Amino acid sequence: MGLKLHLSPTMNPIKIGATPELFTENILPHLSGLKLDTTTYFGDAEQLLELLKEERVDLILTNQRFLTPGIEYVRLMEESFVIVAPMETAVPDFMLLKEKERWLSEQKWISYGLELPIIRRYWKEFFKKGPLINPAHVIPSMDLILKAVEEGAGMSLLPTHILKHQHGTNPRWKIIFEDLKVHNEIFIGFKSKHKHVLVINEFIQRVSEDVRDEPRDVHLASNSH
Repeated sequence: MGLKLHLSPTMNPIKIGATPELFTENILPHLSGLKLDTTTYFGDAEQLLELLKEERVDLILTNQRFLTPGIEYVRLMEESFVIVAPMETAVPDFMLLKEKERWLSEQKWISYGLELPIIRRYWKEFFKKGPLINPAHVIPSMDLILKAVEEGAGMSLLPTHILKHQHGTNPRWKIIFEDLKVHNEIFIGFKSKHKHVLVINEFIQRVSEDVRDEPRDVHLASNSH
């Protein structure tokens, strides 16, 4: 028994909210194949949620799933973050995890936000406590953080999908403690009342093409938890 999808005349073009990084990685490669016109708005996770609540966008790509009445999410993918440091960084050989934590706490850090979003997750997962770090620099762009690392401004946690596109003949950064990776889920969020709208489903099918193990229809994969 199938669920009927319906067209929405108000969704032309479809309005998308995303961070610049998620747009670059997950939407930009699919634009030429979309049979949809699009308008994109950039922001962080909280700003994107507000855009969706106010119906200024039709859907969002986000790495935070907020418990908000009337909004549902589809899990799109999982990204992995690793510590990236300037190439000249000398890393001692540590035997104990607490020695790594002490050394990392003494380094200069570049953060995506003042609240240390990924750095805090990393510390909680591996060191079982919050980080005692005051970031040297706060730069709300993963691509620009990598450039700052290359310039020797500090180290940071960056997603591996950004790094794989940045391997040159003479890289100026390196991954340290590669075995210590932290994972973050990426979701597509939308209004519950739009879960059967045709263009919403078409968009999710298109951006999910490369994620082999994910369901293809929003009405089959929606999750309001």
